[in-house]
Amino acid sequence: MSKLWKDYCRNYWVKDQFIKPYHSNQNPAERMMSPQKEKLSRLMIQSGCEPQAWFRAACHVADINNHTANSSIEYRTPLEVRDGEMPDISSLVEHESWDLVYFQDPTANFPSQGGNERLGRWLGRASDYGDKMAYFILDLDTQQMLVRSMV
Repeated sequence: MSKLWKDYCRNYWVKDQFIKPYHSNQNPAERMMSPQKEKLSRLMIQSGCEPQAWFRAACHVADINNHTANSSIEYRTPLEVRDGEMPDISSLVEHESWDLVYFQDPTANFPSQGGNERLGRWLGRASDYGDKMAYFILDLDTQQMLVRSMV
């Protein structure tokens, strides 16, 4: 442990504890992440998601978890506890992870053969972009991840 880290822990009263390598049962954070890892694994198997998209799939699992009621917080959602109001789930029920979707290509010339739509994979909500109905889309032609609301 560096002096900088020790100073940080001392300033913020953070207790440090070391665990043995490969003994995740000793780490309370690992025990809390176990159900999330299981859900992620199930999602990737059921959807046929490519391994390269694991991060977006993990974000989608976390997003669903934050919108799901939990008995430990009196059957309220984590977002409801944080914000004080019931979250809108409409952006989560429209598509499933790794669905084939058509999205609008704003760079397409008008008129063009086939219109201005392209085929992609739905990767989840883009909650930090635009409105609540913005999504991450994997463009199948360019293999780039885009943010689109016209899906």
